Amino acid sequence: MLRGLLALACVCIGGALLAKAAEQRQKGDLAIFQDFLKEKYKDKKWQIGPSPIETPELKQAFPNLRFYYVFTAPPARTGDLQAELKRLREEELKRKQGGKKEGEPWLSLTVAIDNQGKLQPLASPADFKKLLPAVNSHVEANTTAALILTLYPSGTKPSRVLADDVSAIRDKDGWSCSFSNREASYSGGVQFNPEGEVVAISKYRLRQVPP
Repeated sequence: MLRGLLALACVCIGGALLAKAAEQRQKGDLAIFQDFLKEKYKDKKWQIGPSPIETPELKQAFPNLRFYYVFTAPPARTGDLQAELKRLREEELKRKQGGKKEGEPWLSLTVAIDNQGKLQPLASPADFKKLLPAVNSHVEANTTAALILTLYPSGTKPSRVLADDVSAIRDKDGWSCSFSNREASYSGGVQFNPEGEVVAISKYRLRQVPP
């Protein structure tokens, strides 16, 4: 019995030490994020954060990364999801060609931080393409789209999206994945090209329609 009590005490102490280490690591990550924001976005403001985003799926897919965000709620909007994805793809193409987007005072941004303290912003399809492998099936498209929509900070703050709640359609242009949460009043979509690389992301709040 004494041996059992000692083992239980060791487990409790070990758990407490792990929790303390995780707390200290998170404090360090948030300090890194704060310094990054001060350096890169000193003229920007946000409504929520910096805050962590943690889900079982993120921990499984990225065991060596932690994710944090700042968020500003945009105006609610309506519109066709496919049209929105097309618009975002056109904006991304213009950006690659040297076009500049007019600056705004408000910021929404998610970042990944690894075990060495290296920070990686996750703001565009190109950022997510560095983080995630190309998809080769409907299952991979659904799973990857769910991870992207969980982290993407536009429209609504980062929150858990399940792969089972994402639908995927494949055509000559690749995979089009969509997600809609009517209870939370937001929709989202991810477009993959024929090579399975993410090329467009959309997530936005839906305007409340009076009864």
